[in-house]
Amino acid sequence: MTTDELRIKFKAKYPDINVIRQSDIHKLLYILDEELDKHTEAGNLVMNMIPLNNFVAKMLRTKGLKHKGLELKVRAHYFEYGREAITFTRDGSVYFCGWAGGTNHLPFLRAFERWLE
Repeated sequence: MTTDELRIKFKAKYPDINVIRQSDIHKLLYILDEELDKHTEAGNLVMNMIPLNNFVAKMLRTKGLKHKGLELKVRAHYFEYGREAITFTRDGSVYFCGWAGGTNHLPFLRAFERWLE
């Protein structure tokens, strides 16, 4: 599935992003971890999700995504401090790992698709 197709599917499921809560994001992070593990087992770049910090988790719990949006970050050996995995903006847009080339974007797209099912 392409990023544009995922965006359309996302908008259909979540026309109002404020209904997305902390538990939904934790489910997405879990699925991302599974897909990144499969990616690594296939001999690709080793990547790990950066957990949500307490401030972000509290903001999600109390105010939802419309307050500030959310950027989920991933790290690897050559970008330890994190790069974009999936970003939710306040206006309801979603963006996917713009830095990733080759097959490195695939685990993020697969995880997002699974999360939407």
